[in-house]
Amino acid sequence: ELKTWYERSGLTNWIKGSDATGEFTITRNDYELSSTLFRGTLDGNGYTLTSSAARAINVVEGKNVVIKNLTVVASGERAINIITNTKNVSVENVTATAANYTVNVAASAPKVNVKVVNSDLTGLNVVNVAGAGAVVNVVDTKITCNDKNDKENYKAVTVNKDGENASITVTGGEVVVLD
Repeated sequence: ELKTWYERSGLTNWIKGSDATGEFTITRNDYELSSTLFRGTLDGNGYTLTSSAARAINVVEGKNVVIKNLTVVASGERAINIITNTKNVSVENVTATAANYTVNVAASAPKVNVKVVNSDLTGLNVVNVAGAGAVVNVVDTKITCNDKNDKENYKAVTVNKDGENASITVTGGEVVVLD
């Protein structure tokens, strides 16, 4: 019996919406993804994950989480959502779009360290931080705020009121606001 790459790699439940721990590499094809909890390393190998869930990838309870070489197309509210007890997250060579938050550090993720490198992020609140004491470094990345809403002003980079003592540093790259 032939199995798909994700069944062989143990990713079957993750693709179906459960949680995943470990190292995963997409070796062929693009996939539709339910909202999921993720901890570990995900190498997209240049492929695309699409999701209509409110939160496409929820990074949870990971000490060292890596998401790389991947395109995430989230028609729901959030593409990469960093939550509960996460310590270090690296987003490398990722193209991600979301209806609202593209990379979001939730209030439930205080003191997390996030590094986004060589990526292309598009959304309304593109990089949003609510985690107190969170440190986010964005390096050589294009950030596009797609704010075409006349009723509200969205921001490319935001530390919101819950993000006490949090910081976002953007080095290199480009910030584009379409208003």
